[in-house]
Amino acid sequence: MKFRLSEIPVNKSLHEVIEKAEAENKEKQKAEVTEPKKPAIKFSKRAEPKPQITEPQPKVEESTPAATSSIIIISTFADEKYDYVAADANKAIAEIMAAAEKTMVNKMLQVKDHATGQPAIISVKAIMKMELQ
Repeated sequence: MKFRLSEIPVNKSLHEVIEKAEAENKEKQKAEVTEPKKPAIKFSKRAEPKPQITEPQPKVEESTPAATSSIIIISTFADEKYDYVAADANKAIAEIMAAAEKTMVNKMLQVKDHATGQPAIISVKAIMKMELQ
C-alpha cells in the first residue's frame, strides 16, 4: 500500500496507519464474501420443442383419366418423366409455359411418376420438355 505523507496523522506512526488500513481492507473483503453476488448473466430456460403431431395423410385416390382428358408427359432437367392429367391439353401447356416465364412466382404441379405411378409435386421451373400422349 502506498500512502501520501498528508494522509498519515502526525501523532501516529506509519505502522499503525498501515495496520488500520489492512484491518479495514479485511473487513471489506469479509463483507463482500458474506453478500451473495448476483450473476451478471441471467439464464433462461429454453422452450422445449412441442411434439409434432403427425396427422394421417389422406390417401391419394387413383383416378383414371376420363375419355375427354389428356395426359401430358413432362420431362425434367434431371431426366425424370411425369404424367400430368389435364382436361384440355393445349390450355394446360399454355398455362404451364406462362407460369414458368414468371421469374418471381413459382407454380407447383401435382403429377404422377411415369415409371412407378406414385404421386409427386414438381416445379414448373424444372420442366424441360412436354409431350402429349
